[in-house]
Amino acid sequence: MKKSAEGLANFAEKIYAEKWPYRFGSYGNIIVGKRRSDCYGIRKAYSWDRGPYSVYTAAEDQNAATAYARALVGGPISTMPDKRGIIVCKKNALGRIYHAGVYVGNDMVIDIYLEGRPARKDPITMHGWTLWFEDIFIDYTHVESVVLPTPTAPTVSTCPYFEPVESAIYKNGVTFRGNDAGWYQWQLNKRGYGLAVDKIAGTKTWKAINDMQAKTGVGVGNAGPRTRNVIRN
Repeated sequence: MKKSAEGLANFAEKIYAEKWPYRFGSYGNIIVGKRRSDCYGIRKAYSWDRGPYSVYTAAEDQNAATAYARALVGGPISTMPDKRGIIVCKKNALGRIYHAGVYVGNDMVIDIYLEGRPARKDPITMHGWTLWFEDIFIDYTHVESVVLPTPTAPTVSTCPYFEPVESAIYKNGVTFRGNDAGWYQWQLNKRGYGLAVDKIAGTKTWKAINDMQAKTGVGVGNAGPRTRNVIRN
């Protein structure tokens, strides 16, 4: 039975909190008195976890490159949905996948990256992640839901971001970044949504966009000119 994506994200948080060090070829097994893992070993350590240690399971053994090649869902990092437990990865100069991490929500990734160094937790915009995928040994059917903040009285000032170009359309639920994300977040906050204006439009921003679309009758879906018009006005 597959373990959950939410459980994988929580297990990665545990690895970070316990400062597991990197050891090539390890997967949560105990080496010199401490649990250790390599980068994709985080997934294996979770799948094979037995509490104080992990037990090797040949049927679920693969490396990051094989995991990406076998994935049924995945793609460029710019298309990654905001789902905890997704695996992110990147390629070396030869175009081969050589490193992986686990997305834990709030635009943060946990990975273990250098021999002897402990796990780290950094924004997804750091460390050059280029690809994402849903691991075939993890169940992504149920993911953590995001509750919209309760709207409060609007705050009016001059928006520091340029409105997206007329032709800009963002696919519903797909994270987007930069000036356009900042514009949506700032405009939605004028309507009281209380978003963090971090220029990374993930799950919480999309929940607010969809809520605004539903309330104004433009239809819940992609964010384009009609959506911007109702958000702005």
